[in-house]
Amino acid sequence: MVREEKGGKLSIFGMFGFAPDVRIVVNDFPASFPLTFLIQFEKVEKDHELTFNAGIAASDQDAVSVWPDVQFKIEQGKTALMALTVNNIKLEKAGKHKFSLEAEGEEVFSTEFEVAKGYVE
Repeated sequence: MVREEKGGKLSIFGMFGFAPDVRIVVNDFPASFPLTFLIQFEKVEKDHELTFNAGIAASDQDAVSVWPDVQFKIEQGKTALMALTVNNIKLEKAGKHKFSLEAEGEEVFSTEFEVAKGYVE
């Protein structure tokens, strides 16, 4: 879970890991839970205002849009941090899943994470 604090800072509570080494263990399928992706954009040479959308898919399925088109501004010479929270994502099965982020219709970031059935002790 990610919570925005005063001054634009983010507090992160609980993590599944850093991509690509992410393994999420669930009790059963389908599994629903909130999931947040933090993406850092390095300093850019000029201002950008882009429309982003995101999708998640099992390795053998087409991506399902999980985040609507949103305008995001990246200012020249600054580093930008984007926190994408997907509330109650529903995953149907175990295995590799792909998270992808598109800007203006082109993929700008993607990573995989694993979802497994089991119990965490």
